[in-house]
Amino acid sequence: MSREAAYTALFALLQTLQGAPFQLIDRKLQLLEAINSPQMPALFMTVNKQTVATRPGVPPRRTLRANVFIMVESADANIASGIVLNNLIDQVEAALAPTLFQPQQTLGGIVAHAWIEGTIDIYEAIKTQRAAALIPVTMLMP
Repeated sequence: MSREAAYTALFALLQTLQGAPFQLIDRKLQLLEAINSPQMPALFMTVNKQTVATRPGVPPRRTLRANVFIMVESADANIASGIVLNNLIDQVEAALAPTLFQPQQTLGGIVAHAWIEGTIDIYEAIKTQRAAALIPVTMLMP
């Protein structure tokens, strides 16, 4: 499989998150300040590091990484934007979680396994009702 096939499959999964009301979904990242309120919540995915481990006599092991960005704005000044953000992070995590019948998320057989790995970085703006999260996703190629 090609690298781009893996990234395309991950992005397709993110576009179909159940109950996630994303108004803007793109693979080209935008600044939080540049997004208009009607475009919130927004989801972006970018390509990150790629690792190739090679041993003699064994096919190379390719590990691809992607960054998933979620950006939100709380419409209610009494509700912290982090609350809105956490609900959407949970949906991304659930989409990548294995199931009883599928012990690994394979993105439809495109990758051997895809999962969230590492720290989810959160930014809550102090002067606005906006927040953003960066979710690191790792994909192991077959």
